[in-house]
Amino acid sequence: MPKQVIIVQEIVHDIISGMTDAELMEKYRLTAKGLVRVQEKLVENNYLSRAELEWKPLDFNDTATIEIL
Repeated sequence: MPKQVIIVQEIVHDIISGMTDAELMEKYRLTAKGLVRVQEKLVENNYLSRAELEWKPLDFNDTATIEIL
């Protein structure tokens, strides 16, 4: 089976802009395991830092309760 070609600048932009893992998997036709491999290669080759990869924006529907004592 031929290897899939993913344009580095495009996937890095998508990750940094906040695309979810599910969105990335759909757009790039990746399995969960394939997405992890791609993300690891991006970090190994210094296209992304681990912090950039792990940062996910909050969904506007997410809520939090803060108790002030």
